[in-house]
Amino acid sequence: ERDQSPPPSRLSFMKPKYLGLDDAFFVLELMRDRSISIDENIFHCMIDACAHRSDFRRGMGLVVDMQKHGFVPTNAQLLQLAQQAEIENARTRTPSPSVAAAAREDRGLGGNGADSADGSSSRRRGRTPEKF
Repeated sequence: ERDQSPPPSRLSFMKPKYLGLDDAFFVLELMRDRSISIDENIFHCMIDACAHRSDFRRGMGLVVDMQKHGFVPTNAQLLQLAQQAEIENARTRTPSPSVAAAAREDRGLGGNGADSADGSSSRRRGRTPEKF
C-alpha cells in the first residue's frame, strides 16, 4: 500500500489539502529562523486560514506580528476573528445568577412554586403560557 502524502522535500509542490495550519505555522517559524522576510500577503493568508479554521487565538497573534512588521490586517479579517472570539466567549461564559434564575423561571424550573400547570402565573406577568 502506497503512502499518498508527498515527501517533505517537495513542500513547494504540495497541494493545499496536504498542508494543515500547524504546517503553515511551522513554515512561518522557519522563515523567521532563517531571516527570510515575511511578505504582507503571507500574513493575510495565515490570518484567513486561522479564521477559516476558527482558530482566533492564533489569528490574533498573527495580527500583532503583522502590525510589528508594519502591515495592517483587513477589516474583514478583524471582524471574522472578533466574531469567533465572541462565540468562544459566549460558549465558555457563565451566566450571572439573575440571568440563570430568569432562564429557570421561564422554563418553569424555578421560582416560589406559584407557577401552575395552567400557566396562570405566566399570565400574571403578561405572557401567555407556552405550548409544546
